[in-house]
This record gives sequence, C-alpha cells and structure tokens, in this order.
Amino acid sequence: MLAPHEVTLLSFRRAYLAVVPMTSDELLSLLPALTGARRLPADPPLSGAVMVAGIEVAATASALERALRSAWRRRRGAGATPLLLLCDEPGRPGSVLALGVLDSGSPLRSIEAGALHDVLQRIAGRPRLEAVRELAAELERLDQAGIPGLELRDLLTLYTLDHRLRGDPLRWQRAREATKAVRRGADWRAVLVALGYELERRQHRGWLARHAGRPVAVVHPKSSAAEFARIDEDGRPPEGVLLNDCAADGAPFGLLVHETRLRLFQADPVLGAAAARYLDLDAGALQDDDWPFLALLGPEYLADSQFTVVQQEARDFGSALRQRLDETIRQTVLPVLARALGRWARTRGLDAADDQVREGLEQAALTLVFRVLFMLYAESSGYLPMTNQAYRRASLTSLVDEAAEAQGRLGSRSTMLWDQLKLLVRAMRNGNPAWSVPAYNGALFAADGFEGAGVLEEAELADPDTAAVLLGLGRDPEASERGVDYSTLEIGHLGHIYEGLLSLRLSVAPTPLRYDSREDRYVLSGPGEQADVEADDLLWQPMRAAARAAASTTPAPSWSSTWLGRRLRRLFRRTSVASGSWPRPIRMRPPQSCSTSPCSTRPAGAPTSSSW
Repeated sequence: MLAPHEVTLLSFRRAYLAVVPMTSDELLSLLPALTGARRLPADPPLSGAVMVAGIEVAATASALERALRSAWRRRRGAGATPLLLLCDEPGRPGSVLALGVLDSGSPLRSIEAGALHDVLQRIAGRPRLEAVRELAAELERLDQAGIPGLELRDLLTLYTLDHRLRGDPLRWQRAREATKAVRRGADWRAVLVALGYELERRQHRGWLARHAGRPVAVVHPKSSAAEFARIDEDGRPPEGVLLNDCAADGAPFGLLVHETRLRLFQADPVLGAAAARYLDLDAGALQDDDWPFLALLGPEYLADSQFTVVQQEARDFGSALRQRLDETIRQTVLPVLARALGRWARTRGLDAADDQVREGLEQAALTLVFRVLFMLYAESSGYLPMTNQAYRRASLTSLVDEAAEAQGRLGSRSTMLWDQLKLLVRAMRNGNPAWSVPAYNGALFAADGFEGAGVLEEAELADPDTAAVLLGLGRDPEASERGVDYSTLEIGHLGHIYEGLLSLRLSVAPTPLRYDSREDRYVLSGPGEQADVEADDLLWQPMRAAARAAASTTPAPSWSSTWLGRRLRRLFRRTSVASGSWPRPIRMRPPQSCSTSPCSTRPAGAPTSSSW
C-alpha cells in the first residue's frame, strides 16, 4: 500500500496518496504510536489489541453482529476496562463496524476508519473518563447510518434536508457552488471565510461573523469539542453564554466551534428553547455527496433568511401532514380497529352492546393509536436508537415496511405483526439493553392500571388488521410508498390529533350503514347500496351522536386533554440514550366542547334523522 511515512497522516481522510482504503487491522497497527498507547496480548478471534487512554481497542475478523457481541463479552469478561471492538465492514471499503465502549448491547456503528483514527489520536493521553465520554459522543456523530459529519437536534430534520435542500435541484446546485471554495478538512475559520464572511474579534470573547456589514453570527472557539456541552468556571453552560452574546451583538445565530467542527444555534427560534436546538457540521467528516450541506452555514441561509424559509416550509409540511394523518386515522385506522376488536371480543364471549365492554374496547383502540404515534415520532426524531442495527430491524418503522411489503399475502389466521408490535411495547415498558432501549416507566406502555392497557395485553389482531393500522399511521396518505417522517410534526400536532380522537365514541350499529365520505359520517344504506358496517358491528361517532344513538348516560372516559398534557410531560421528560433529553412538553388546550368534534365535518344544523 502506497502511503505517507508519517503515521498521523494515514487516516483515509488525509492520506491523499493512499490507493487502498484503510482496514481495521491497519488502523490498529497505527495506534501504538499514539501518546501513552501500548500493545496488549490478544487471542483468536481477536487479531490484535491496543490500550489508548485507558480504552482497549481490539480488532476481529467476523462482521456478524452476534459473533461481535459474543467476542466483546468474552474479551471484557468481568473486568471494567472500556472496550472498543472493530472489524471491517462488508461492502464498504475504508469503513469499520465499531462496538462498545462500555456495553456489549451498544449500537453497532459504521465508522470511516480514518475518522476513527483521528478521534483516537485526539483522545490519546487524556484521563480515561474524559476519553470514554468523547469517544462515545464521536462514535454517535460519525455513524454512517445517518450522515457522517452532520448532527441535528430539533433545529431541522433529516427529512427537511433531504427533501427541501438535497431534493431541490436548484437549491442543491447553489449549495454546491457556495461550498466550492471550502477545502476539505478546513478549520472553522477557513470555512467561514470561504463561505463569504468577514471575521472580527469581539471585545470580551470570541468573534463576530459579518456579511455585507451586518452581524450574522457570534463565534465562540473551544479548545475541544467536549466543551460544547461543559459548563465554564462560573457554572454557565456554553450555549447560554453564546446566546447572551448573540443578543448583545444583534446576531441572529451563534456558533460553537473547534477545529473542523461548527455547531449552529438560532438565537430566537420560532419554537422551543434556543439552547436545546442545534445543527452540527464537521468539515473534516462530511462526505463528498454531503459536502453542500455546509452551505447551511453560509450567508444565503443565515444572512439572507433562507434558513428561516426552509424552517417555515418544514412547519407548513408538518401542519399539512397532521391534517392528512388526522383524516386517515378517522377514516381508515379507527374503523379497522373497531371491527377487529369487535371480532376479538365476540371470540371471548364479550357483548359489545354492554357499555362497560364497549368502553374498554374504545380505550384500548385509542391507547394503541397513541402508542404507535409515540413510537413513530420517537424513531423519526432520533429519541429511539435507530442507529442500533438490532433495534432498527425490530423497530416500528421496519414493521411498517414489512406490513407494506407483505400486504397482499397476509393471512387472516396469523398474528405475526401483532406479536412483533407487542414485543416493541414490552421493550418500551421494560427496556432492552441489546437494542439500547431503556425502560420508559410512563403509564402509556404499562400492562395495567391505564385505560385500555388490560384489553391490549389480552387482545390478538389478525395480520391484515394490524397491517392496515400500521400503514394508516406509518405511511404518508399522499405518498403511500413513503414512510411518514414524524420529526416534521410538533408535539402540538400529535396533541391536536389526539384531542380529536377524544371526541369519538364506539357505538353498535343497529342496522347496516354506509360511510358517506362527503359528509364524513355514516348514513343508512339505501336499496342496492353496499353497507360498510353491518348490524351489530362497532363504529365510531362524534360524542353527541353516540349519546343520542345509544340513549346512554355512560360517562366520558377519565382521560382528557388534561390527561394528555400530563402524560406528554411525563413521557417526554424521560432521558433518551440517543439524545440525552426529550423534547420540551407543551401545554395542551382542552377541546371547546364535547358536543362537537374536530373529527366530524358535518355542518351545524345538518339533518341527522338518517345519519349515524
């Protein structure tokens, strides 16, 4: 292999003379030259091991996940030494699969070998605890399951970047042109200057980036990327200090920077806390196909408002998506659940005409819908570990894809999809270390003590019914071949959907009915008309119609908008392995009246004598 003599230049990113991508064994062979590093004895299946900053780095040949996790556990044994186990990634030259550092159940990450060498070189000689923290953070950031060198935390979404920037030929071409002058591996100062900013030193700390004389961004350099999340000597968080300086200088954006890393904050975001939302870009880790994303830091976006335009487009898309989902839930998902739960109840000898039985089925259906909404939102937003290959295979997103692929071949006597869905619910309830899923002890996933939970523990839904529910909630109604990116939704959108569901009640049809999509209600079937609901089947109605039809005084369920706000606060405060925090909760506005429903479009005063 032709390569420079200096081992520090052998990373794939910097070794311009290298003609062969770096392997895991080659990476390991470079580590003994790092500060304080030393070789360790290694037996098969390990090909070698080196201690770096108190962390054992070892390599093995097998890329099978089960074999990797087994080898990690055998090597670690009962000891406490952090272990990073590497192997070559099949089908991706120059990349390694990395497992560790503290747990064999950690996500299996795909990392470019040269970038990993740079990280290990940087942490060499540091105290073990500090090195472990930085290595764990860097493995997550560099994982090629996402976009290497790009990290998002609620400021934008990957969907927005893919569809609003990369998916727009004109925008993407302008981004390419804007980043042509930025050389690969440039430090933060060179990046900002190449993008077109003038930098001036601030009186107290940092720099101010101007464009056409206007202040655009306050820049705070840090001695290491770890300082992006470390409070200063006065106990102040770095993002708080940065945002205060932005306010003082009238700059709409702030940047925490270190070498090739730039973390962008918006000083006054439309939604959420400014300190909790950021976009992190690394000019040393971005791949060629993703290089134009650096334009997001350029004057066109930060000085000329294109960043705000893209954010507004994402919010508009989220609002429209919420409306489409709301309609699909009412017209597809809930009717399927009513029929499926009604059939299950009959097999158990339960009489759906009994108010108490019907209320239990109603609560079970609504709880199931919100469980699915919650998990899809958490997966899309990165709060569940989609970068963990084991979790991703079992994830709800993958289950939706499986339902779509097998839709025409599902048997009415099979409950495979339902069983997999219940497995996910149990993982949320009890945790699953192999999936990097902690136990979320909120009541939404409890087995009992929560409205409808007991029914869901006992119920079994056939695959065609489960598939209809999954596709209704997991596929965009306007593009059924594409999964719903719930990260474009706000928690308020989910709350709006759920408030609408609270105004519906399950009723028993006394006669065959058909659904009138124009009126969004059930009406009596006329001569020769196909009935959508047979006599004695369950159907959903707005609360007032249900009360009139049943002539019942059954009280509304105890869960309400107050319940929703309380549950959201509890659930979204749970610490996430992927992000360290959940989104900030919002205060829900209760429905104005339970006699009308946002799930019904019937005009006030419309005739109801023939409607159900």
